[in-house]
Amino acid sequence: MVRTEMGEPDAKGRRRAEIVAGSEHVVPADAVVMAFGFRPHSMEWLAKHSVELGLAGTNYRAGTQR
Repeated sequence: MVRTEMGEPDAKGRRRAEIVAGSEHVVPADAVVMAFGFRPHSMEWLAKHSVELGLAGTNYRAGTQR
């Protein structure tokens, strides 16, 4: 992975993420879930690990629920 920070605004005022030089690092993980913000699809391994999904197919117990 790399760390990013927001760059200077372009001609339209839009700022883009820029990679921080020398910030490359490895994050140990048992699983990685790629999410692009489109419609969810089922993944068998979620059920095998008792991950509850809501009606929309999203993680029922997301980190924002307390």
